[in-house]
Amino acid sequence: TTVGAVIPIILSLIWAAISTTLVEPTISNPVQYLLSMGPKISIPVGLLATGAIGTTLLGSFLAMGHFAEDIVCSKFGHCSLSWVNAANLITVAVPSILACLGPSLYLPLLAFSGAYPTAILHGLSPALAVLVLRRRIKKQLAEKGITKKDKPVMESMTPRIVPGGNSTVIILAVLSIGLVASSTCLALSQMARRFIAGV
Repeated sequence: TTVGAVIPIILSLIWAAISTTLVEPTISNPVQYLLSMGPKISIPVGLLATGAIGTTLLGSFLAMGHFAEDIVCSKFGHCSLSWVNAANLITVAVPSILACLGPSLYLPLLAFSGAYPTAILHGLSPALAVLVLRRRIKKQLAEKGITKKDKPVMESMTPRIVPGGNSTVIILAVLSIGLVASSTCLALSQMARRFIAGV
């Protein structure tokens, strides 16, 4: 788990270092600019970009495929190989069709998915779920007469995967709310600018 978490962080830091040192802030497409440079720059950047896109697509398609499969199986009460294949096909086909319609539609959808669903699904929802579950478990333990004095029993009943306890989970929830709020402010400011320009 540690290795799997450290490798993406290292790649992100390398990417941030490359993009901030070699690309001017005025360049609109930094990836295309880096790919147009010599092979010493373009080959590592191409490999890094391909790896980032590939791992994102693979993870997203696997997650959405399982989600669609669960919906189909729960709806029809059974799972056949043809229904599983159909769910996986729909998972790949829908974003592919949207991407083929052009960047004017796909890029705003991509920005929206990064701004809202990602922050809510991967940041806010897990943190709130952990807080609610821990509160329920503590309530059930209190009803059984188990208090904080019985610390080993409480810790065995409420496993702590995230270090730092509730403080870390609350910080994660607050950061996620902050990301959603900042994305909303940016979207509203862009809408206001367009409205003012149109008037």
